[in-house]
Amino acid sequence: MKMMLRLFVIQLKQLLSYNTSMGKKKRQSRSIWLMLALIAGLGLYIGGIYSMQMALAFSAVGAPDMVFVFMSGLAVILSLFFIVMGANGIIFQAKDTTFLLSLPLSERKVMLAKLSAIYGEALLLTLFMLAPSMYAYTRYQSLPVAAYPLFLAIVLLLPMIATVLALIVSYIFGLFQARTKVSPMIMNIIMLAGLGGVMYFSITMQSKLIEGSIVPWALPTGWLKLAQPFYWVRNILVDTDMRSLLMLALVSILPLAAVTWLLARRFVDIISGMAVRRKSSDYRGPSGRRSPLVALVRKEIKQYINTPAYFVNTIFGPLMVLGGSLYLLFKPEMAGQIEGVLTMIGLPAGLLVIAAVISMFGMSNTTAPSISLEGSKLWILKSLPVSTMNVFHAKIILNFLLFLPPLLVAGIVSNILFDLTLLERILIFVLPLLAGLVSSLIGLIANIHFPKLDAPSDTAAVKNSASVMIGSLGVMLGTIALMLLLFWLRKYLGDHILYAALAFYALAALFLYRYLATAGVKKFRSII
Repeated sequence: MKMMLRLFVIQLKQLLSYNTSMGKKKRQSRSIWLMLALIAGLGLYIGGIYSMQMALAFSAVGAPDMVFVFMSGLAVILSLFFIVMGANGIIFQAKDTTFLLSLPLSERKVMLAKLSAIYGEALLLTLFMLAPSMYAYTRYQSLPVAAYPLFLAIVLLLPMIATVLALIVSYIFGLFQARTKVSPMIMNIIMLAGLGGVMYFSITMQSKLIEGSIVPWALPTGWLKLAQPFYWVRNILVDTDMRSLLMLALVSILPLAAVTWLLARRFVDIISGMAVRRKSSDYRGPSGRRSPLVALVRKEIKQYINTPAYFVNTIFGPLMVLGGSLYLLFKPEMAGQIEGVLTMIGLPAGLLVIAAVISMFGMSNTTAPSISLEGSKLWILKSLPVSTMNVFHAKIILNFLLFLPPLLVAGIVSNILFDLTLLERILIFVLPLLAGLVSSLIGLIANIHFPKLDAPSDTAAVKNSASVMIGSLGVMLGTIALMLLLFWLRKYLGDHILYAALAFYALAALFLYRYLATAGVKKFRSII
C-alpha cells in the first residue's frame, strides 16, 4: 500500500509539476502548489460564471435547483475535455512506463498509479467547477445541512464517470493511431471531429435541459435520459435522497471497476500494441536553400502537425473565430439582433467583436508549451548554428500563422455586417494582431521561466504546465479585465478608448519583446 501511494504521488507530481525535475525539490514542491492554485482558479472561474448565470436563468422559471443538474453535467464534460489527452499520454503512451516496469513493481500497481493520477486531476477540476453551484443555489433557496457532506460524496463519484469516458476515448484513439498509417494531419482532423461531436452533444443536452426546466419535476425523456445521473445529483443535494446517491455510486464505481480490471489484466499487451514509432527529422537545421528562420519555422510547423495534443489544444480558438464569422455571414439577421442588444446596453459592436476575437486567440497560445515540447532534444535546438532570437521568432510566427487567416475572415465579415466607425474598421484587424503578439510573447517568456522538459507525455507539457495557464488563461482573464476597464473609461474618454487599447498593447509588446531579447535570451541559454 505504501509503494502504491508513492507511485500515485509520483504520477500526480508529473501531471502537476510545471518545471523540470532537474533542480531543487523545494522548487518543484512550490511549482506543484502553484499548479494546484491555477487549477483551482480555472475551475472556480468557469464554475462561478456558469453557476451564477444558470441559477439566475433557472430561478426565473421557478427551478433554481436545476443549476445542480446543469453544473454537474458541465463538470463531467469539461473534466473529460481536460483529461482525455492526459489519459492517452500518461497511461497508453507514457515515456516512463518502460522504466517503471523494469523495476520490481507489478503491472497492476503501475497501471493503478497512473489511473489514480488521472482520476485525481478530474476530481480537482470537478470540485472547483461544482462548488460555486452550491453558493449560486443558496442565493435563491436554502439547502439542508446534510447536503454539504453529501456534496463531498458527489465530488468523489462524478470524476469516475469522466475518467471512464476519457479512458475509452483515449484507448480508441491510441489504438487507431498505432494500427493505421494515416498521416498525423489526418489523425488531428479525426480528433477534432470527435471532440466536435462531443461538443455538439453537450450543447444539444444543455438546450434540452433548459427546455426541460420549465417542468422541473418531470422525469427526463429522450436525450435527457442520458443526463439521469445529473438529476440524481439534484435529488441528493436538494432532497437528501439516499436512493439517488446509491444509483450515482453504482453508475460511477461499477464501470470504473470494470475498466480497471480489464486494463490490469492486459496492461503490458495494450501499451506494447500502442507504441507509436515515428521517424523525426525536425532538427535538420538550415540547409543552403533556406534561411535559418525559414528552416526553424518549418520545424515548428512539422512539430505542430505531428503532435496531436499540441494541435488539438490550440486550434479551437481560431476555429471558433472562423466558424462564428462564417455563421454570421450566412445568418446576417443574427448580427442585426446582436447589434440591437448592444445598442440597448450602450456597448459598441466594434469593441465587442475585437474583445471576442482577442479572447479566442488567447486560448490558442502555441508559444506557451513550445519549449517544454522540445523535451530532452532541447540541446539539439540550442546547438544549431542559429541565433536564439531566430528560435524565438520561429515560435512566434507559428502562432501568427495559426490565427492570421481567421482574423482576416472575422475582420472582413464584421466590416460587412456591423455598423462600425472608420477607426473600428481598421482596429478590428490591428488590435487583435497586437494582442496576439503580446499573447505570444507572454506565453514564450512564461515557458522560458517554467519549462517542463521531463513531462511524462506531450499532453502533460501542453495542458498541465504553469506556462500554459499563464499564456492562455492569464491572457484571457487579462483581456476580460482590460475590456471591463475600457468600458468603464468610456464615460470619460468616449470613442478614444480604442486609442487607449492600441497604446496599451503597443507598449506591452515593446516592453515584452525587449525583455525577451535580453533577459529571455539569457534565461533560455541557462536551461539545462
